Amino acid sequence: MIKQISRLLGLQLKNFMNINVYANSKDIKKKKETKGRIWVYGILIFILWSYEIAICVGLSSFGMGELIPPMIVLIATCLIFLLTMIQAGGTIFETKSMDNLLAMPFGSAAIVISRYLRMYIEEVCISFATILPAIVIQAVMERGIGIGFYLFYLLAIVITPLFPISIATIVGAIITGITSRLRHKGLVYGVFSVLSIAGILLLSGSSPEGIESLAIMKPDAIKNLVLDSIQSTYPPAIWMGNAINGVQGSLKDCLLFVVLSLFSFVVMAVLVSIFFKPIIRAVAGTSARHNYRITSLSSAPLKNTLLTREFRRYISSGIYIANTLCGPIMALVFSIALSVIYNQDDFVAKVGIGRDVVDRIYPVFIALIICMMTTTCSSISMEGKNWWQLESLPVKAEDLYYAKIKLNFIAFVPFVFISQIIMLITVRPSIALGLLYLIVPYAYLFFAAVWGLFINIKFPMFDWENDAQVVKQSTAVLLGGLGGMGIAGIASIPYFVFSGVIGELIGLVTSAVFVVVGLLLFNRVKKYELINISN
Repeated sequence: MIKQISRLLGLQLKNFMNINVYANSKDIKKKKETKGRIWVYGILIFILWSYEIAICVGLSSFGMGELIPPMIVLIATCLIFLLTMIQAGGTIFETKSMDNLLAMPFGSAAIVISRYLRMYIEEVCISFATILPAIVIQAVMERGIGIGFYLFYLLAIVITPLFPISIATIVGAIITGITSRLRHKGLVYGVFSVLSIAGILLLSGSSPEGIESLAIMKPDAIKNLVLDSIQSTYPPAIWMGNAINGVQGSLKDCLLFVVLSLFSFVVMAVLVSIFFKPIIRAVAGTSARHNYRITSLSSAPLKNTLLTREFRRYISSGIYIANTLCGPIMALVFSIALSVIYNQDDFVAKVGIGRDVVDRIYPVFIALIICMMTTTCSSISMEGKNWWQLESLPVKAEDLYYAKIKLNFIAFVPFVFISQIIMLITVRPSIALGLLYLIVPYAYLFFAAVWGLFINIKFPMFDWENDAQVVKQSTAVLLGGLGGMGIAGIASIPYFVFSGVIGELIGLVTSAVFVVVGLLLFNRVKKYELINISN
């Protein structure tokens, strides 16, 4: 069995970051795509490191360096959990390669464990990238660091991913198991995932009592309050942090964390192995009625048919739904939370900025969040190996592109509209600011949708094995989603610099520019013939 696991794991790791394609493929376009993906990952790591270095340097400067290890472990845990929860079901219960695997002398346990280990190795890389800045900053700025500091940090890098992967796998397996027997399994899976993400955001948005008074507290009191907050949120982060800081008696808690993490990891691998084949059969199966009768036939205009086709493709993939709706959900949760505390007397203490500042930044902030991941970033790639069907049909490329952009608005606009209504009722802005509330999100969304479609045409990915590869790991998603958000963020800087009527006028002009640029970019997109995209 060990040989089976090692062979399967080796095959999967060869496709990690498309290294195998880059090393052996003669396709120049695919090699450029891999290079672009590596560059984008590098930029994301740079942003993450900048954020963490600022936190670590600040804590060390104020004499609160002991907070760095537990906070970094907690950040790594949350990041790994969110990334794993969205892709766990699609990675472990991936069905496209099962026909080949089951025909070979591989047991289901070997398949599950190899996929589990692949997920673990990927998350260890994330753990390393997250924890490394803390090691460097503490090594430079803190005194009295011994060999145990480095050994326990190394242990944290290896052990931290185990528990969040196990919990995320439970969530993914339960959702996949429940939805696999339903007719519209993709839609239900997406709804479950969306509700889970919304619940996590709501829970994480609640602060412990007294956190609003940080500004008037002494460093020791702040340190104790933060430690209590981490203890109530995720105690293992405190255990690991104490071991790294060399707190006396912390070795026992650290060993407990290691044992619990390993135990949960092994138990989940065993449980998933037991129920693997039934879930795979249910996921791969289709639902049909035995007593179906043709009663009537109907026709519809081509554009409506293409839009219906896009909608059905969208709701057939739960990962696609969950990944693209993260931004709109965050916007809605943020709007609801802000409306709850907006009129409270201690609003400034809780938020850290005044109401007038919140009123101004809200429309652009919401617009940037919803631009984070549009449906168009992966809509071309999601066609997969069926792309040839569209190439052979008498369909104009322009009509197909229109349908993909319309789907993005259908999926996002309800969340944006509800968020706008909530904040308009709560804030009661002036006429000029109210126009920004109404116009900015849709202008930014239009540009982001066209930009995402343009990038996906430039970097299509048709040879994927599961949906997670397309919606989470493809170059088009990284450049189209985060790239569009970055462009919108940079263009919004003048709006934040100027206030009053000038700032509001700049906001309206920026929105108009985004609409014009979006239209010009779409005119260019329309010129790309379907048959040339896959070549």
